[in-house]
Amino acid sequence: MLFSAENRSFDLVMAGAVLASVPTILVFFLLRKQLLDGLSAGAVKG
Repeated sequence: MLFSAENRSFDLVMAGAVLASVPTILVFFLLRKQLLDGLSAGAVKG
């Protein structure tokens, strides 16, 4: 159990948060150029 009355394992919670966010950040950096190109193309008035 991560949280109980006697023990709070913030180190495990933070480790889980980092592990959960790393794939999202990795995908963002790998697809950054395509994402920005798509946003720029969609913002053009026409």
